[in-house]
Amino acid sequence: MTRVLVASLAFIVAPAFGQDKENPLSGDIAKAQGKWTAKAGPNMDIPIEMELTGTKAIIHATTPDGVDVEISGEFQLDEKATPKKLDFLKRKLNGEDFPDGEAIYKLEGDTLTICGGNPGAPRPTEFKANEEGQAMLIVFKRTKGPDKPAAAPDQAKVAIEGDLGKLQGDWKGMVGPQRNVPLTITFKDKAVSFKLVSPEGQEFVMEGAVKLDESANPKTIDWLDFKTPNGDDAPPNKGIYKFENDKWVVCNGGPNNPRPTEFKQGENGPPNIIEFERSKK
Repeated sequence: MTRVLVASLAFIVAPAFGQDKENPLSGDIAKAQGKWTAKAGPNMDIPIEMELTGTKAIIHATTPDGVDVEISGEFQLDEKATPKKLDFLKRKLNGEDFPDGEAIYKLEGDTLTICGGNPGAPRPTEFKANEEGQAMLIVFKRTKGPDKPAAAPDQAKVAIEGDLGKLQGDWKGMVGPQRNVPLTITFKDKAVSFKLVSPEGQEFVMEGAVKLDESANPKTIDWLDFKTPNGDDAPPNKGIYKFENDKWVVCNGGPNNPRPTEFKQGENGPPNIIEFERSKK
């Protein structure tokens, strides 16, 4: 049985398709990369595996009586010929030198068909096995990779579901006594940055984080870990918020002040209500 299997595999070897750094893989060699499986033997019941990686390949099989067989080597191909040709060179059988051989092949999608003879036999002219064993036909099928497991939940996406997810991106509002000072707030996950431009054109930027409780009534927001423009820790500021159509409305209690309980603007200061609209950019 071992001899029969060796004869079946003798024309399949490690490909060296002539690749080098100046001539990267292309054509049939590029298409043939990967793992292939087939059945060999008199009853075509012996599984064999072939892996092509770059210009290297290796064939493995195990006979029914438990003998491991490995054939490797190099080959050249001529895909302009009809039928396409394979010339097998420098072959080794389980590490021992093995004679060269000639074969033909065809590559059709995920099917690679090789027809070759025993060492010293002439190259076949058609894809047909014969009883004398001078031409043997093996049909390989590309091995499909295992189905990818279901992707684990993306923690970043999980973290920005709900209202925090709705807030991701840029929002613009107007602040100041005259409501004439543009304020842009940008959400990136829980990180928040404020950008304010004074009427004199001076730009101020503050960065921190946000904590939402959308189960509260009204919904609450806490501005955390902010720094003042001069680098000092900003005092805590607690507020409430709501969505109204395309607007996001926030009512902040102000630094160190209690959280508001209703959306009502203070007469001479906090609480302060700001209406934001999503930036069009």
